[in-house]
Amino acid sequence: NYVEIRAAPSAKHTGVVGAPGAGITSSGSRVLTWNANLRLTNLYLESTVSSLDSLEVFGGSDSRITGCLIRTSSGARLVTVDGGAIKLANNFLITNSAIRAAVRIEATASGNVYLYGNTFYSSDAGANNVTVFSNGSAGSPTQFNNNVVFGFHNTAPLGNTGGSALAHDYNAYTSTGGGGANSVSGKTASDELVSVTAGSENLHLKSTSSLKEAGWPGILTDANLPVLIDIDGNKRTTYAIGADVIDTPVVEFLSAIRITGATNPAPDYNTFTAWNP
Repeated sequence: NYVEIRAAPSAKHTGVVGAPGAGITSSGSRVLTWNANLRLTNLYLESTVSSLDSLEVFGGSDSRITGCLIRTSSGARLVTVDGGAIKLANNFLITNSAIRAAVRIEATASGNVYLYGNTFYSSDAGANNVTVFSNGSAGSPTQFNNNVVFGFHNTAPLGNTGGSALAHDYNAYTSTGGGGANSVSGKTASDELVSVTAGSENLHLKSTSSLKEAGWPGILTDANLPVLIDIDGNKRTTYAIGADVIDTPVVEFLSAIRITGATNPAPDYNTFTAWNP
């Protein structure tokens, strides 16, 4: 069983910071805290004051955050798991913290953690020592696949001090130390994303992005967290890294060709003039 907080389709964010979208903006100590299975879907979530954590999980074995735009302009951590477990997919996550990991799994957490198809961006130029993910739990094995990790310059952007298994691949990093046989590194955010201008960030992929077909095929069929759509609700028909998928539209063309011959009818290709979309 779970409780879900979901934006209506007509009120969903557009994936652009500063644009309209249903959600929660907090000037208090937290945006949300919870201790049972909670699902946050298609929401705009922002912390505007200095705090340790924006979203904090104290319990629940199957909490999920999907399709959300999560941002802090205060140096807060984006997601902290103190108890239970978490699944994150198809989110844009923006942090400006120079000291706190974007997602932290504390030693008291327990349960499998999955992060698939998210786009993380750090706007802090001093983020050389910041990790995108930090796991201090011995009981939270983690899968970190198909994520964009831009602006985190730590040579080891994935921290794992608790001893849990950490599997990761098909990610895209600014840092050169992310690892993973099929991951790519040394990427520049402004080359791949529409805009990283503070206050109006738009983490959708550019049409020219090198990431649009470089992702993990297993994202569609993973038994624990299949991700079939992107942050905009579009069907994932290509294997883009991150929360956004760029589809090449299929255009159908029709034309008329005369059939001739009473005994053995056959197309008369001389009558073909042009393809008509």
